[in-house]
Amino acid sequence: MTALIGGTTVHGWGKVPVNLNAVQDFASSKGKPQIDDLFERAQSIRWLLIDEISTLGPLVLGVFDTNLRRARSRQAYAKRDNGQTRPFGGVNFRLCGDWLQLPPVKSLGLYSNPFEADMEFAEQRVMNYFWQKNKDSLNGLSELT
Repeated sequence: MTALIGGTTVHGWGKVPVNLNAVQDFASSKGKPQIDDLFERAQSIRWLLIDEISTLGPLVLGVFDTNLRRARSRQAYAKRDNGQTRPFGGVNFRLCGDWLQLPPVKSLGLYSNPFEADMEFAEQRVMNYFWQKNKDSLNGLSELT
């Protein structure tokens, strides 16, 4: 569907492996450039729009966050004045979706209770964006009725 509107998926744009084989291929390519094209794409952007957020699991979004932080590490907006790295390398986001639609495949949803699951670091970091109030939290939520 993304190709029909000239877009791309989070997996494709953000270099997020889609299965175990892709993870192994990524890991076995040591010494070869792995993130160069993401680096080039991410240098000039200030906004990313992600639709159908209800189908995106926290692990995928966490790996996407990690990859963007790495690709944009030299950008002026990637770090705060105190040197701390900003989420998603300082890129502004607009997340759109309907929480009552399809849940993520083989993953818990971003709307799930973050205290009821054993999560990896990247998953927990993303859940904190949604569930905690701090400098890295999402700034707002709008509900269309």
